[in-house]
Amino acid sequence: MASVFEIRTKLISLPRRQKQLLALFADIVMSLVAMWLAFSLRLDVDHSPQGYEWVPYGLATFLFVPFFIRFGLYRAIFRYSGASSLASVVSAVFLYGIIFSFILFIARFPGVPRSIGILQPILFFTLVFGSRVVASQLLIRAAPGVATVKNVLIYGAGQAGAQVCEALAMTPEYRVRGFFDDDPAKHNWRVHGRPVIDPRRAADAIRAGAKEFIPLPPEAELIAAVLAAVSDDNRPMVVRD
Repeated sequence: MASVFEIRTKLISLPRRQKQLLALFADIVMSLVAMWLAFSLRLDVDHSPQGYEWVPYGLATFLFVPFFIRFGLYRAIFRYSGASSLASVVSAVFLYGIIFSFILFIARFPGVPRSIGILQPILFFTLVFGSRVVASQLLIRAAPGVATVKNVLIYGAGQAGAQVCEALAMTPEYRVRGFFDDDPAKHNWRVHGRPVIDPRRAADAIRAGAKEFIPLPPEAELIAAVLAAVSDDNRPMVVRD
């Protein structure tokens, strides 16, 4: 029986087009499952489609595809799914849901409750985003022998810093411990659950555990000097934005 790591390796090694087709197939299956769940919940039975009830199932197999393609859901790298991926899924499913609901409302297919046009997109969104989060965690954490987690402090608690934090949170190698920012109004606040620290407390914060730094403003040389003074190995990593 193949291990999780072997399956992960095979998936990552697939050609890009095959990965996209695999993701599309999975989304079609989830759309049909969401349709079955919507009917079953609405009618309070284990649904078995009959007659015109097959029409929503048919729509569910292809109607969402243009929106998913338009919002880049088949270009996204599952390993780095985060808030931006959530926004794309929300937008794509929302537009799909509007069109789907409109068709059901106008056509009034016999035996098809119009509330299916609301229930199915909600369930579909839950399945799609949930599957991408699970896939991202499996792909980035399944490999054995992952290097020791490195603590990171980010200089800059603005939008750019928040985006860096979000990206690093999707990797197993780094753990963001906090932010530095020159703005006193941001001190003692939190960004993505991490504290914003006064840069004058840099030495204390680094001694507390963070030995890597990602400075976002131009003060890279100053931060490197601080790190060199307090790091155990005297070889801090500094990445320019």
